[in-house]
Amino acid sequence: MKVIMNLCQYIFVMATGEMIAQGTPDEVRAIVNAALDAKLGPIRRDLAAQVNAGPSLRDIIGGIGWILGLAGIGLYFKGRRG
Repeated sequence: MKVIMNLCQYIFVMATGEMIAQGTPDEVRAIVNAALDAKLGPIRRDLAAQVNAGPSLRDIIGGIGWILGLAGIGLYFKGRRG
């Protein structure tokens, strides 16, 4: 259990730059989770906004390009046959 405690303290010190007092592994885990939630909150919000945004103009134009490109390949091979 001592090794886990030291590892949790080391990870916390590396993540926050702050030294903590001796505590139980559950206390250290709670502190680390709180710090991670604070740091990752903005990233989670940005990802949620991107998921809910829907297709952009770039996506639509890209889709049209794919369709025209596949049609062009089909017409090319049709022309070679005839």
